[in-house]
Amino acid sequence: MLALIVKLKIKPGSSEEFERRFADLAELVRASEVGNIEVRLCRSQTDPTMFTAFEIYRDQAAIDAHEKMAYVAAHSPGLMALFDGVPKVETLDLID
Repeated sequence: MLALIVKLKIKPGSSEEFERRFADLAELVRASEVGNIEVRLCRSQTDPTMFTAFEIYRDQAAIDAHEKMAYVAAHSPGLMALFDGVPKVETLDLID
């Protein structure tokens, strides 16, 4: 299994909208993608503009399939418009 850790900084004043948009997308991922094990969003306790998305997938093919989903393409522009800078993405091997 693979885990994606995505560190995101959001434009000031956009946190609530970002959380709502992310939740909408996460609901679709959970309902539609058998290769997705988990998708969660965490907010910093000290900086309301800093978030970490945590996603677990069965394998690289599941990540590739996720990235090609029409609803991901449809939601991405709205989410990306709220970013303050470029997200940092790290892919990890999940150890049981």
